[in-house]
Amino acid sequence: MVGLTAPRDVAPEPFVRHQLDPGTVRRAWVTEREGVHGVERAALWVAEVVWHDGGRMRVGHGVGPAGLLATMLAPAAEAAGPVDRVSVSDGAETSLPPGWAQVSTNRWHWMLTDTVPSGPVDPRLVDLGPLDGPAGAAQEGTDGAAAEVRGVLDAGNPGSFARPGTTPGVARWLGLREDGELRAVGALVRQADGSGHLRAVTVHPDHAGRGLGRALSVGLTRAGLAMAPVVSLGVYLDNAPALRIYRDLGYATRHTFASGLTSRPRGRTGQRAGQRAGTDRSSTSADSPSR
Repeated sequence: MVGLTAPRDVAPEPFVRHQLDPGTVRRAWVTEREGVHGVERAALWVAEVVWHDGGRMRVGHGVGPAGLLATMLAPAAEAAGPVDRVSVSDGAETSLPPGWAQVSTNRWHWMLTDTVPSGPVDPRLVDLGPLDGPAGAAQEGTDGAAAEVRGVLDAGNPGSFARPGTTPGVARWLGLREDGELRAVGALVRQADGSGHLRAVTVHPDHAGRGLGRALSVGLTRAGLAMAPVVSLGVYLDNAPALRIYRDLGYATRHTFASGLTSRPRGRTGQRAGQRAGTDRSSTSADSPSR
């Protein structure tokens, strides 16, 4: 197991290339071995996520063949210390050492597309901007929109991974507006490599079942592909309606991960971070396709 210093060290791996932000990485490793189909390679890193409001979380993330990744977990945990949340390729979670063991496990697909969805953009779609000022702070022309977005998320997706005023890297929020009110919202995050990632795609529960999630996903995907050659997203395995939407839009599953919070004691910032790190499975409803 050797040190991993930059995404280029495992450049053929799309998840690492598109999702890994070198600025957040605190410790990282890569290992390889000869497999049945050639050389197998796995990468593992510990990152510190910091939100605009000061919330922090230490996250362990590993990708690669489960058996190979399992050999890295104990020495990495010993070297890096405890983490608040850990995600590993599906199957490797059974080898997590005590300090990294998940309290509960959620499985999700990481999906990728380079295909522009067919059909026109829904005319109800509105670009709300990044809404990235501090939560609760007055922002000329944006504070009302941020409050509207929070209202939709509170109603349909309280466990959202993205929120106005807290989530770094948001390129824009898009919404679908009818009769002057937002019915659906979603965020397009700009990754460190410039590619887009969909988050918090949410339909207000009073307007479920009308195709708004699909229309919003089309708009977000088009916006992402105008920004970079590929767009990614994460979706839970048990969210069949969302998976149908994304597959129909051209997204393909590239990895399946097992993720969960650990039993590490949390202070005030850890608790706040944990609340937005996937503890609420309401974010996996059929009307909230994206994590």
